[in-house]
Amino acid sequence: MFEAFRGSVAQWECDMMGHMNVRHYFAKCDQAIRFTALKLGITPQKSRDEGIELVITDQHVRFLQEQHAGSGLGIRMGVLDFSDKQIRLYQEIYNTLSGDIATTFITTAEPRRVADDELVAWPEMAQAFAAANQTEIPNYAQPRSLDLAPGTDTMTMQTIEELGLYESSAGAISGANCDVAGRIRPAFLIGHIADGVVNMTQKFKTRGFIDDPERRIGGAVLEYRLIYRYRPRAGSLFTVRTGLAEVMEKTNRFATWMMDLETGKPILSAASVGLSFDLDTRKVVAPPPEARAEMAAMMTPGLFI
Repeated sequence: MFEAFRGSVAQWECDMMGHMNVRHYFAKCDQAIRFTALKLGITPQKSRDEGIELVITDQHVRFLQEQHAGSGLGIRMGVLDFSDKQIRLYQEIYNTLSGDIATTFITTAEPRRVADDELVAWPEMAQAFAAANQTEIPNYAQPRSLDLAPGTDTMTMQTIEELGLYESSAGAISGANCDVAGRIRPAFLIGHIADGVVNMTQKFKTRGFIDDPERRIGGAVLEYRLIYRYRPRAGSLFTVRTGLAEVMEKTNRFATWMMDLETGKPILSAASVGLSFDLDTRKVVAPPPEARAEMAAMMTPGLFI
């Protein structure tokens, strides 16, 4: 594998849980993708002159170890598959001080023309680079609770309303969060989902668990599957709708759809597995049976991404 990023965790990148917020893992991953694009022949100059970019379409992510302010981070990556239409990459964010793996990404990306979002041919050097940097997915990065099956193309705002999915966040796409082509960066799509987690927690909380005055209970995501359906431009309005898909002993599975309010088109769909943990001991907290039963009553049957 090759090195594609070096940096650290800033204090401002950490959230109320005391660790680096999920959006910043994706932001650092995005920087590594851009470094990889350079190696594939999609240079910054080529992007500016010809309007060609390496566009992420699908990701599977596992969060293995939380990172705190001051942690040094690196990203190494390799190529899993390469074809004339797409590349599948393996990336892992690791702590440069301890060597521990923090997060793993399985990322699918395509060479696209910004103007019309059409696929284009790879630069000449791409195939040779991909062949020289082949790797495999290690056991600790394999999908655990989420599969990588193709997503559905049938979700509409009407279906979302019929399913009764909860609006956890909504707003407008800021130009400050977009790339040079004016389209939102993936990290900020995740950021808008993360912005709604507090609202989602309030919606799906259970009596006597989250509100226990004797304990400071927080939450964290263990695993994500994301399908990027299209990248809206600055000024686009969105809504994020979430439903509870499954309640397990220590974890819960959610499904989330981000929709364009003007066009009704899906922007992003995501499946996630999360848990509760004690903010003081940093240990996982399993909800008692009565809390799980309460949450099970809030599940949305037939929820999908």
